[in-house]
Amino acid sequence: MPRFFCDAIAGGKAVITGEDAAHIARSLRMQPGERLTLSDGQGTDFDCVLDLVTPQEVFLTVEESIPAAPSRVCMCGSTWPCPRPRSWS
Repeated sequence: MPRFFCDAIAGGKAVITGEDAAHIARSLRMQPGERLTLSDGQGTDFDCVLDLVTPQEVFLTVEESIPAAPSRVCMCGSTWPCPRPRSWS
């Protein structure tokens, strides 16, 4: 399920604008009735249903709010030395 960050969530409704709205409408081609997850960035996720989709704004109804799953970050690096070229000519 697609996931977006949104701070315009209130009263069981949410609005996504800007590049995210354009991405939902044009790239993902989502339609009213489809579902996505919103995160408020403060530890709560919202399962939502799309009500109206335009490239400028996406209007949603919040069906459920749940605590966000903890994120895990893994940073990997290489300990292998980079070989030096013997000659550039």
